[in-house]
Amino acid sequence: METNWRSRIKQLLTHPYWPLIVTGVAVLLTLSSLGAGLAMDDYFIRMVLLQPDCVPVELPSRLDTFSFVKSPEFTARAMESGSFPWWSDRVTRARFWRPLASITHLIDFHAWPRYVWLMHLHSVLWYAACVFVVALVFRRLMGATVPAGLAALLFAVEENHAIPVGWLANRSIVLACFFGMGALLLHHAWRKEGSRMKGIAAAAVFTAALFSAEAGIAAMAYITAYALALDHGPWRTRFLSLVPYAAAIVVWRTIWSGLGYGVFRMALYTDPLGEPWEFFRSLFIRGPQIITAQFAAPPAEVQAIAARRYPWVWLFSAVVAAVIAVLVWPMLKTDRVARFLALGTLFAIVPACTTIPQSRCLAFVEVGAFGLLALWLINRPQRALLPRTIRVVAALAVLLHLIVAPPVLAVCSFLPIRHFAKMQWSVALPDTETLEGRRVVVVNHPMPVLLYDLSERAMAGRAMPAHTRVLCHAFTPITLERTSSTQLRLHAPRGIPGPLCRWVFRFSPQLTPGAEVTIDGLAVQIIEVDTEQMPIEAVFTFDRDLDDVSLKWLWWTPHGFRSFDVPEIGESVHIPFEPPIPKWMRPKSYTRPCFLPPPSNTAQKSLAY
Repeated sequence: METNWRSRIKQLLTHPYWPLIVTGVAVLLTLSSLGAGLAMDDYFIRMVLLQPDCVPVELPSRLDTFSFVKSPEFTARAMESGSFPWWSDRVTRARFWRPLASITHLIDFHAWPRYVWLMHLHSVLWYAACVFVVALVFRRLMGATVPAGLAALLFAVEENHAIPVGWLANRSIVLACFFGMGALLLHHAWRKEGSRMKGIAAAAVFTAALFSAEAGIAAMAYITAYALALDHGPWRTRFLSLVPYAAAIVVWRTIWSGLGYGVFRMALYTDPLGEPWEFFRSLFIRGPQIITAQFAAPPAEVQAIAARRYPWVWLFSAVVAAVIAVLVWPMLKTDRVARFLALGTLFAIVPACTTIPQSRCLAFVEVGAFGLLALWLINRPQRALLPRTIRVVAALAVLLHLIVAPPVLAVCSFLPIRHFAKMQWSVALPDTETLEGRRVVVVNHPMPVLLYDLSERAMAGRAMPAHTRVLCHAFTPITLERTSSTQLRLHAPRGIPGPLCRWVFRFSPQLTPGAEVTIDGLAVQIIEVDTEQMPIEAVFTFDRDLDDVSLKWLWWTPHGFRSFDVPEIGESVHIPFEPPIPKWMRPKSYTRPCFLPPPSNTAQKSLAY
């Protein structure tokens, strides 16, 4: 009976139509994304494609939908309108050149602008094409074998693909993987058959991967690994086979930089050429986290966040990565395909380290990792030193990647995007006519930017403030003291830009104690910084009386915005910190923060929830 069961599985995994079957499985698991809607960067893309005249910043062109922070002038204008924080680094740049991805979004918002589910179906179809091409890669390079079929299935049901499929703005990763693996297929055909046309086609498709997303450069990892491990020609011809792709990268990077694209002083991203030392340090820290997340657990984001607070988490990641290397090492010594997959995985980790470890950015890493995992599961040594341990590891791998992953992919293709959208609009300014034409001052706000909120408000024709000023971006207790008719002193012990904001925006290094920032109607002077050089106390001086009717004061709680009563001169007020989670989810030990004692000779105002 067991032999018959194994035989049927083998026949299925080696079936001629298996690439189509796993593609169908991938589509079924991601159809839930059709109801995900729009979230975060999707609104920026829509705004750029529709080009409304009423938004508070100057927009890039329609085929430049990923130019989020275009120039110092863009940042300055966004700071004036309140779309960016007052503490932003004016020289920050975040521009990505992804014309092919932009074209797909242009089709979406002009062909079926009112049917978001069709936009998501568009992404699902690209994902189907990507899975099919990856399945063909495994079959061409590993043969019509059980490991090749298993690797294709592992890739198709991987939960890390949920965000790239469910989040429209992340479609570029799927496109880049599709074209990148297509280039590898054509490169293999060129080297096997000697067809010059297929070599030209491979370079052209590789260039399309670069034009889909910067992550497309990871296709070079597998082409290089192919030359080192699978190519049977002499070393000189192997090296020459890489020249067309290297030339494409050089030309692409030259144009990319010449047109002003790239990242500079951006917390989320690191340019290897612009900040080489920072990138090298990131590679050392993030590499083990990515390997651990890809083969085992926990997810890359969890490791990255935990490691910032608990340094020993990195040691855990490094140990797990070392154990994985020990497990696959015997196979690497005897199997050329295994060496190709391992080298491709390691090389693909390098571009993945240009940003903080994120599961959504690991598509290229997954190709080699799942091929290697499939080979190990099928061909792992039966007479190992620790046979029971090997069996336990194999069972855990099957549990994580074949049993847990499919339902997680189905759920996460929909749920996180809906959650992000709900969270995004839960911190939007209240929709009230009292904001029209007034200068809105928000005492505290948990999000780093208001660009999407203000832009959507303008596009919908809702009440628009003259400008918006957010004093503190953080989940933190705040103490405010009014020192004059036009001046407030703010103290936030956990930092005026909170940890979430620091992950997105880099704080201006010029803002040391005594430094001053001036924007329309407001001057901010830094008084004190913490051990990480983040400001924790500042004085805000307005160009008018704080009680002026043109100013609309608000403060944010997890239950929504509320009007804020500015204290009298000489008085102070304390706003306690309340976790942004429902009360029923808080631990029983949680007690609501108490008001701090008022400073001497001042009166404390009560701000009840």
